[in-house]
Amino acid sequence: MRPDPQDVAKIIAETAQREMLPRFGRLATSSVYEKSGPNDLVTDVDYAMESALRSAFAELCPDADFIGEERAAADPAVMEGLAGPGRFWIVDPLDGTRNFVRGAAEFGTIVAFVEDGVTTMGWIYAAPDDAFAIAVKGSGASWTGPRPEKPRGDGGPRGMRSVGWLSDEFGHIGRNLRTEFRTDGSHCSAYAYIELLRGGFDFAV
Repeated sequence: MRPDPQDVAKIIAETAQREMLPRFGRLATSSVYEKSGPNDLVTDVDYAMESALRSAFAELCPDADFIGEERAAADPAVMEGLAGPGRFWIVDPLDGTRNFVRGAAEFGTIVAFVEDGVTTMGWIYAAPDDAFAIAVKGSGASWTGPRPEKPRGDGGPRGMRSVGWLSDEFGHIGRNLRTEFRTDGSHCSAYAYIELLRGGFDFAV
């Protein structure tokens, strides 16, 4: 049986309010680690969120495997199952880790539910705003938070970019986005997607 989207949202929010939000702005340096480099961070909060969500989702849907970002980083082989049949939770427990570490209030949790290779449901929890974007295949997407108060105005399409991780071979993409388009830098995919849903931006790269 497919899990109820609102039950999943409740689990995500309660886990974040217990494991994530109390440590925002209070994270010790000793709780922050580098993964692939100085711009690729992981914290004790990432690990705590992933562990707690794995346990909660196992109770909610025992036949679904769990693929968390930190688990997959340690053992990429866990993702091989996605190519075949089965049900899977795919979880980024703390998206926007750099923002979280720096005290910038744009971070959250991203969850997808995959059935036989098809993503059938997704959740983005904007933790600082206690608001959700929830999508169910065939039923559209919803946003529980506020919409922008004012229209963006004229000036052509406006977008968000997150391309600093690209190799030098593709450096022209970032330069062109800055000079040829109206784009703002983004360090949190969760909020980039939410701004697209809210209508604050027209595209994201």
